[in-house]
Amino acid sequence: MFKEKLFDAALANKAAEIPVAITPKPGMRQAFAEMLEILKHCNDEVMSCIPERFVTILKKHMDPNWVVNLDFSKELKDIDMLVDTRVLLHWIHRDFLCSETEREQIIEKKTIEAAASGEIYPTISLYEVMDMLG
Repeated sequence: MFKEKLFDAALANKAAEIPVAITPKPGMRQAFAEMLEILKHCNDEVMSCIPERFVTILKKHMDPNWVVNLDFSKELKDIDMLVDTRVLLHWIHRDFLCSETEREQIIEKKTIEAAASGEIYPTISLYEVMDMLG
């Protein structure tokens, strides 16, 4: 009787029916999948600034099972996406779409803002990330 209270066979059977491959906590692999989908919706002017190598790395390292559910009828700033995807968007703007002067200004501004809040703004460029990821 005591064992029955500790172990409920019916509950154990229901638990066994839950799929093992539940989507993991979203991370960079899932953000890469979202970023790739966003890039598919960019115009030629933007895409001409994005290195093909970066797109290849996104494809190589993305989570192929991640269901990307972005509502492109909204403004980019209003689309519900992963925080890591927003970080990638910021870095793409900073490293691929801005002039060098604008890039330096962004880094300086973000570094000051981060220091004021006790954080560190990562100044690593996407070119360095591409070198690390191959």
